[in-house]
Formats: sequence, C-alpha cells, structure tokens
Amino acid sequence: MQLHKLNESGLVDELRALSASNDQQNIFNVSVRLNGSRYYAAYRARVNGEKAFRAYASSKAADGGGTWSVPLDLTNLAGRSGVAPVADPKLLILQGDMYVTFNTGYRSNADNDIYLFRLTPEPGPLQRCRVEGGRSRVEKNWAFFEAADEGLRAIYSLHPYTLLRAISGRLGTEDELVFTRDPIAPVAGDTLGAWSIGTQPLVLPDRMLLIAHEKLSIGPKRTYFGRLVEIRDDGAGVVSARVSRKRLVHSLRSMLPRRGAHNPNLLSATYFAGISQHGGDILLSYGVNDVAFGIATTSEESLWR
Repeated sequence: MQLHKLNESGLVDELRALSASNDQQNIFNVSVRLNGSRYYAAYRARVNGEKAFRAYASSKAADGGGTWSVPLDLTNLAGRSGVAPVADPKLLILQGDMYVTFNTGYRSNADNDIYLFRLTPEPGPLQRCRVEGGRSRVEKNWAFFEAADEGLRAIYSLHPYTLLRAISGRLGTEDELVFTRDPIAPVAGDTLGAWSIGTQPLVLPDRMLLIAHEKLSIGPKRTYFGRLVEIRDDGAGVVSARVSRKRLVHSLRSMLPRRGAHNPNLLSATYFAGISQHGGDILLSYGVNDVAFGIATTSEESLWR
C-alpha cells in the first residue's frame, strides 16, 4: 500500500517550513500524535553546519489556526543530563500527558539505554528505563502503555510476545523506571512473525494498534516495510493478535536504489514513528530512507482490506 497517495500535504508542508525557518535540514522520522486539541510532532534533523543529527519536538493547535511552536531541542535537554545521542524519538500519551521515548543509539563499547521524557504540561525530567534479568545488546523501541490496575507496562518484543511491568519508580519524576518481564504468553490468531516494534501503541478501549517493521534482507542490504498489528488481551492471560497482509511503504519509487544514503546497508526503509486517531481515521507518520518523511491519513478498514 503506497501511503504517498494519502499524503497529509498540509502537515508535511508546515513541518518542512518549521524546519527550514529554524536553520534545520534533512528532517526525517517524524512522529505525530494528536492529543486533545493539539498536534504534537517529534523529529530528527540536521542543523546547518553540523554533521550530527539532533532531535526536536513541537506542537500546534489542531483546529487549523496558529503555527507550530518553536522546536524544543531534545538533544540539548538530554545533553544537560549527560545523555546522548537522542535517537528514534517517538510520541506517546501516558496519564493524559504527551511523552517522548527515545534510545541512545548504537555504541560499540557499551550498552545503550531507553528513556521516557514528559513534554506536557511542561517538560519534565528524563527517566531512564531498565529491565531486570538481562537485556538486548542494543535496545531500540519499547511500546509503552498503561493497563487498568496494573500501572505502566511495555511491549518488549513481538516475537516472542513479551510484556514488561514497571516495578519501581514513579512516572513523571526523576526516578529510574525499573521493569520486570511477565511470563511469555502464547498468542492466539495470526503469528506476529520476527518483526520489530515500530510505533508506540494506539490504545483503544478493547485493543491496541501499532505499526511493526518487517525486514527483508537482500545480501548485505536491508529493506523495511510497515505492517499494522492489532493486539487484544482479555486480562486473563489470553492474548490474540492479527496482522495486516498489506505492506505499507511510502511509494514504490522510494524503494529504488539511490545514492547518498546515510546507512550504506539500507536499501530502503519506510520507518514508522507514529500512529494516532484522526477523527474517525488513522494518522500515520514515518521516515523515508533516513532523508525524508511522510504523514498519511486513511481509514483503519483500508489497512486491513
């Protein structure tokens, strides 16, 4: 399914203009969420004259009026606490507030970390997230959510389907958040496959939706697609899942070989960073080959057909 045909050109043009007006270039991997009456966006971009990418967040009224706020430099804020870099920023809603989660990228000589950072009602402290009992060498994305009477949870992996439960620390404070693994639960329905977490979850009354990343390898090169995933948990230990048969890409043209890629092993990638309700539709936001981004609106039904 080619998402460029469903492009939210107004939001795309506004964020490009915001980036340009703040001396930024190469804006990509945009994560957009709607919370109440405001749009929020997190993204990565390169400031003119700098080699490294930085991460930013901004917001605007969703009624069509007003402009995007001056970008909050997440890289600068994290750096004040000795945390760098800010990679893969993704927006999520916890306790009614807007948060951003990110990881500290790849390190050749040390483990990286996952962080949560509250954006509203005012920027809060960074909170390192740690899992007991072993971890991956490079942690990329945990899909955080709140469960009734169970507090803060996170999907650690889709295959096998592994949930984390916060056992120490209070959200929105300077506390380190410590998680433990739940026993691995069998998943009824469609197999989730060896796919990785893409977006943070869109939590609905009886289920969660997220976009997972499917990786195809062609020699040393990799291609990434998106797949819509629905997860239901009956609260009694029975988890069911279904996965859309459609592969989500920005466009067929974006999948063609090209020069100038930041990652020489990347053939192409539609890298999903956000999923949000948008009226009765679904708003998807994503990066394209680490050099561009897209925002698309479509019905949930069309993603399953």
